[in-house]
Amino acid sequence: MMFQQTIDRNPELLSKISYKKPYAPMLIRNHLFTIIPKETKYIYVMAIGSNSIIGDSIGPFVGTLLTGQYPKHLTVIGTLASPLDATTLETRIEEVHFPNNSFVIAVDSAIGPPSYVQSIVITKQPLQPGKALHHELPTVGHCGF
Repeated sequence: MMFQQTIDRNPELLSKISYKKPYAPMLIRNHLFTIIPKETKYIYVMAIGSNSIIGDSIGPFVGTLLTGQYPKHLTVIGTLASPLDATTLETRIEEVHFPNNSFVIAVDSAIGPPSYVQSIVITKQPLQPGKALHHELPTVGHCGF
């Protein structure tokens, strides 16, 4: 219970949205509008996870869904066909040149308290992939889902 209280009082936590809400995409969009600076010209989605572990495939699944949706405004890195996982994360981040005025959104599955099950959690800070499994991977993004 102490872990849940600490997370729920985290000032960097922006929102927790039930994935079952039919208007969840609109809520996510509205939160993104409050986080992304107005001067942003390039948006990247770093969709983190594995395509071979169902519980860790949310990032690549979201990346696959977003690929090609907004080709002029959004670059997606990490899909089911080309996952951004623990074995590829560092190399792929080094390969990307993030221009000035870029904003990076990290999407990853998370292990959290029971109150977060079936929720989309939005944070105003970078994500730390693999932290729950004690992996030492680079932090990713300006905000995270």
